[in-house]
Amino acid sequence: MPHEVTWEKRDVWFRFYGDVQFKEIEKAYGGFNADSRFDNQRYLIVDFSDVEKMEFPKEEMEDIVAMDKIAAQTNPYLNAAMVAKIAEIKEVASFYAINSPWDAKAFDNVQDARTWINEQMKKIRK
Repeated sequence: MPHEVTWEKRDVWFRFYGDVQFKEIEKAYGGFNADSRFDNQRYLIVDFSDVEKMEFPKEEMEDIVAMDKIAAQTNPYLNAAMVAKIAEIKEVASFYAINSPWDAKAFDNVQDARTWINEQMKKIRK
């Protein structure tokens, strides 16, 4: 499966690469929501910047948003950053950012996503 998941204390980073299909994303993401560490997470980065091809129709993203609306009932504090370089993937990431139950935003690179996450974390600490 063309992805890696990195768990840290309060965040998780999904990095997808190569050719990716929706079923792979759905399986990885469903595992995140079901993981016992999920409730303590405060930010999520979904990085598609190394994806060369992705079969992920916008309609499929609606399924992810629906799963997240359920997951947000147990963790309403998550911030989600989506990173994409390819236009079609950016469109799907933007759709997610607009419809997500959490504070979410789409970015062109991981550095900008991490900057935004850090700003979000400062707001929480105040």
